[in-house]
Amino acid sequence: MNTRVLGRRRALALIGSAGVAVLAAACGGSAPAAAPTSAPAAAPTTAPPTTAPAPATKPAAPTTAPAAGATQPAAAAATKPAATPAAAAPPKAFAGKQIRLHLRTGSEEDTMKEVLPQFSQSTGIDVKLETFPGGEYYTKVQTLIAGGQLGDVLWTVNYRGTNLWAYSKVTRPLDDLVKADNFDTSQYYKAAIEAGMWEGKLVAMPFKIHPGPCVVYYNVNAVNDAGIKMPEKAFGSWDELVKTAKALTRPGAGGKIDRYGFYTGMTANDPTGTWKHFVTYARSWGGDVYSEDGKKALLAEKPVMDAIRYIHGLIFTEKIAPSFKDAGANADDLFIAERDVLYQSESSTKSIPTRIKGKFDVRNVVLPPGPSGKVGTETIVDHIVMSNATKEPQASWELVKLLCGKEVGIRLGEGTGGASGTSGARIDAVTDPRLTKNPLHPVFVDLLPKTEVVRLAYNFRDEELNNTFHQVSTPIWTGERQPDDAFFKELNEAVQAVLDKPRP
Repeated sequence: MNTRVLGRRRALALIGSAGVAVLAAACGGSAPAAAPTSAPAAAPTTAPPTTAPAPATKPAAPTTAPAAGATQPAAAAATKPAATPAAAAPPKAFAGKQIRLHLRTGSEEDTMKEVLPQFSQSTGIDVKLETFPGGEYYTKVQTLIAGGQLGDVLWTVNYRGTNLWAYSKVTRPLDDLVKADNFDTSQYYKAAIEAGMWEGKLVAMPFKIHPGPCVVYYNVNAVNDAGIKMPEKAFGSWDELVKTAKALTRPGAGGKIDRYGFYTGMTANDPTGTWKHFVTYARSWGGDVYSEDGKKALLAEKPVMDAIRYIHGLIFTEKIAPSFKDAGANADDLFIAERDVLYQSESSTKSIPTRIKGKFDVRNVVLPPGPSGKVGTETIVDHIVMSNATKEPQASWELVKLLCGKEVGIRLGEGTGGASGTSGARIDAVTDPRLTKNPLHPVFVDLLPKTEVVRLAYNFRDEELNNTFHQVSTPIWTGERQPDDAFFKELNEAVQAVLDKPRP
């Protein structure tokens, strides 16, 4: 049998099924020590008869033949066998091991509260969960790193800490653990594994994955009321999307817009969101924000300028989309309040029906391709990494496999509680019927196999670059400035100045 298949079966045996359905097939690690293959010594070699045997019947033959002429005592056949002692529980492979796990609060923390107790029971590993709010997470972790107090396993995102921590040796490569366990990384999307590679080594395992803000969610009720037929899977062109959005836009009093036909999903308080949208539009128009090596800004190139000017025109010329001033602080709020109908977003928005609470139905389709002939995508991967200082690499590896396993991936993708709908990065998790039955999920099944790898800054200053993108570009999204050549020159120079800074 294929050893990779065996590795997966061992992982299935780790979690078990008692009491927690979501753990039934988790990629959780090595199985506990196997139960004995032979019966305990005290057990009879044959099952005891249900009725007393006839006197002439002999008992089961002994292991060694009796001496010649020896007489078998008749009473022996009727003797009740000794009670079989209860089989001892198999030893737990990692009994007494304790490791610390750092996660952000939200759906990840909620998921861990469900799966960790059974994991600990099955393996003997005591996991101490330490969570921090998303906005504070990296600051808290950096403090732990500086003080030499970092835990064993931790969450991060490919455009934040993954490469920086590998470069600075805060985290350790996982290749030796993967090889020793004969672990099959082809269970994951290729782009997800590539996102965890640093200088030829696997430094992170994929926890969650999505293709960027390239999906349009829409209010089914509003579309039907307007007599509009939406495409089945994707808009064929931006002209088609704009025509639909115009028909859905509803003017209000005093020249204001009561309901927008389309919303980009960008807000004034989300620097990362602005960067993601720049990438999506740039790639759809045939450009990108950085060179492939992450050293040169490409924001003054024609494809990027054309893309941003086009989206700017939807807001201020066509008036079918809100500006930063009209959108509000939270992108979802406008859609939930039924003040926009077509809403550009990402996979986390799959859980938005739990917040709409039945006011209207939601469906989604893919954004149209741009002039390049393709939809702009970017592989955004949440990672699980292992501290280089861990004293328990084997126990930590078991936890990494659980977190990046099928069942945890499905639980995350279900969007329980409305926090997020982004699933794990295993192919069999993304394509599982428990997720595909959600009508908002299949678009991601189609997108993920062809999602492009995201480009990151050579000097690991991606967060600083996100803030720079956002700060310099905000005036064009508020209407205070035009996206003219001078704007793009300033934006490109500001970004290049950050890219020119040395590595930490």
